[in-house]
Parts: sequence; C-alpha cells; structure tokens
Amino acid sequence: MNKKQQSTINILQKQLEQAQERLHKLELASREHFTISQELQQEALTELSISLEELQVVIEELMMQNQELLATHQSLVWEQQKYQNLFEFAPSGYIVTDFNLTIQEVNKIGSEMLNISVNYLKNKPLTLYIAQKDHSTFLKKWTQIRNHFVQQCQAIYIKDREDTEDTKIDPLSLGYPRKLLINNWELFLQPRNSNPFPANFFVAGICDDQQELMRFYWLIQDLTSIKEAEEAHRKLEKEKELRKIQNRLFSLASHELRTPIAVILTSVQNLLNFFGKWTEEKQKQKLKKIEITAKNMGSLIDEIMEVSRVEVEKLEIEYTGFDLEDFCQKVIHNLDSHLKNNQQIKLITKGLLPEVYLDKKLLKYIISNLLCNAIKYSWEESIIKVTLKQENSEIILEIRDQGIGIPEKDKNKIFEEFYRGENVGKIHGSGLGLSLVKKCVELHKGTISFVSEEGKGTTFTVKLKSG
Repeated sequence: MNKKQQSTINILQKQLEQAQERLHKLELASREHFTISQELQQEALTELSISLEELQVVIEELMMQNQELLATHQSLVWEQQKYQNLFEFAPSGYIVTDFNLTIQEVNKIGSEMLNISVNYLKNKPLTLYIAQKDHSTFLKKWTQIRNHFVQQCQAIYIKDREDTEDTKIDPLSLGYPRKLLINNWELFLQPRNSNPFPANFFVAGICDDQQELMRFYWLIQDLTSIKEAEEAHRKLEKEKELRKIQNRLFSLASHELRTPIAVILTSVQNLLNFFGKWTEEKQKQKLKKIEITAKNMGSLIDEIMEVSRVEVEKLEIEYTGFDLEDFCQKVIHNLDSHLKNNQQIKLITKGLLPEVYLDKKLLKYIISNLLCNAIKYSWEESIIKVTLKQENSEIILEIRDQGIGIPEKDKNKIFEEFYRGENVGKIHGSGLGLSLVKKCVELHKGTISFVSEEGKGTTFTVKLKSG
C-alpha cells in the first residue's frame, strides 16, 4: 500500500467516525425528547446526506486509485515479461546465482553452453561447471571479487546514509538495489559430456539497502570462435613473416655470394685457359685462391643460415634453466682452436645464482660471436676477459679485449648488416656477426652496448633478463 492510498483511507475513517458521532448525538437527543421534532429530523437527514456525499467522493477516489494500481500492475507484468524474454533469448549465456554461487536462474543459451537442462541446473553450484584446470584459480579470484563487492556495498551504504542524513533524502529515492560490475574475466567452462571451452565473464553484484549482497548475475560469452580466429590470424601472420624472411635471405644470399662466385669462376677460367702454360707454383696459387674463396663463401653461407635461424626463432624463443658458469666454460673451451699464439680467455664470475633461465642456443651465439671477434681482432699473447655477474634477475656479460678497437666514425654503424670498420684491413669477416648478436639480445628483451678506443681494445656489455 502506497502513501496516497493510506492517506485516502485515513480520511475515509475520519469521516466515518464524524458521521457516527453525529448519529450518536441524534440518538441521544431522540431518547431525551421521545419524539423527534421536524427540525431535528431535518438536521439528521442533512448530516447523513453530507456523509453520503463524502463517502461517494472517497469511493470515487479509491476507484481511481484502483485503476491506477491495475495499470501499474499491467505495466509491471509487461516489463517482467519483456525482461524474461530478454533473459531467455539473449545471444549470450545468462546465469543468476546467490551469494554462495548456487544457481537460481539460467537462460536457454546458458543451458545449451553447459549442455544441461534449465531445471537440472537450478540449485546446483556454479563451481561444478568450471573446468578443472581453472578451478583453483576461479575460487581464489572469486573470493577476491566477492570481498571487493562486499566492501563496495558497505561503502555505498555508508555514503547513502550520510547523504540522507545531511539532506533528508528519502532512502528509497537512491535507487536500490545497487549494482557493481566486474568485466572481462576469462576462464574455461566444462559442459556435460563435452570438452572445456574458453569463456568471457561479466559479473554484476546486486546489493540491497541494508548493504547485503542479494545475488550475482553472470553474463557468459563463448570465446571458442574468437580464439580460433585469433589462432588462424596468428598463424597467417607467422607465415607472412616467414615468407618475408625467406625473401630477404634469398636477396641477401644472391647479393653477397655474387662476388666470391665470380672470383672462383674467374680463377677456374684462367686455369682452363692457361692449362699447361703456367708453372705448377702459379697453378697452386690460383687453386689456393679458389680454396680460400670457397671457405669464405661457406662461412658466409653459415652466417646467412644463422640469420635465418635467429629471424625465425624470434617468433618462438625457448627459455630453459641451466648453470650459466658451466655453460660459459664449455663455450670458451670450444673456441680453444681459434686462439692465436699465446692468447688467453679468462672467465670471471660474480654473484651468479645456481640456475638462470635463458634461450641456450641464442646465448651460445651471443657469447661465441663476441669471443670470436675478440680473438680475431686482438693481438697474439693478449688476454680476453669474460666477466659474468648477476644483479637480481638481470644477467650481465662483459667481454673485454686488447685489440684494434673501433674507429670513432664507425661506432654508430657497427651493428648494421655487412658493415665493417675501416681499420679491419685483410682480417676476414662478413659484417653479419654483430647485427646477429644484437638481434639475439633483443629477442631476450635485453640490451647491448660497448666502449672502444682505437688501438687499445673494446668492451662489449650485454644485459639479459633471466626468464
């Protein structure tokens, strides 16, 4: 019953009491005089007429209010039906649970997602239909979300009380129940007799005017088709990237191999043209030139293949745990045959943990290439220092040589492909090594830097995050 109805009924009761009081006075007067005068009769009739008119007004008012109530009721029925239709025929799954995650309502799509009838789902815990692999994660996160909702409800309730006390606002006008939202919560659902599927949850918590959480609404979107589309797109992008790498390597190979192939062909042509005319020593010189050029070409092909491997593996870097000091010692040992006369490599370690997590293949290339350069561009009887240290999860590798150094004007270009410093002279190299080292470092989301002084040596510093 609303305030308007109560007010009308109060007026009616008051008018009836007044009429009864007047009739009671008339009754007492008639007993005193035994006979009712015409004047008294007229007064009684007037009183009754007035009461009847007032009653008629009240009755009409009640009838009007009754019509309004009927219209309101019909409107509520229509709104309820509209809500029910939206609930039932929504394109996404819709589940209503209580505070303890017991299912109270579920729409048609929701039951189809879980492959269970609506009637069977009611009064069952929602946790039954969370995939096993996400079960513990779901419960942990749900506890956090529920506590968050409770705190939010309490905060809203306290603020609303302050507002109503300060401004005398009617609490009902604040619009209870109040709604709180959590968006984009992804996990796997487990339907009956079927495989788990990825779903996105939107959770709404409803609290009443007593800061109590009443129920939770779960809007569920099946992400299977979206995930499949994302995976297809990822594969397509990977294929495009691989084709791009293949085209680049083909162009790279055709450009860089052209010169050594031309040298070999020229030498062979000269041998054929002057066969029997050149001395044996001259012929050996030409054959030696062919051998050296072929070896250089083989090294270039190896480096181009390494470019290919690094470019491809940047799509799928693989972290494994291993002992970094032991790993580095083995890499250094494998380079013993490359050392010049009385050259030494000295390994220094500081504060290393027993195990680090990096891509071993890429790390091996980083260390090997930097050491090969240090050996190649350093003098005989020089010492190359390799320092390994760890600061929290960051691995720091320093390789210091006593070689020819890098000229100042070459420092900005040293990591470009095929770029070589002007002071390398006849020292063989392709100019690919440092560009590949930089790619490997960047795959680990690390950094590489150097300091160098021409004629005195170079120090390269690599910093990597242990995964």
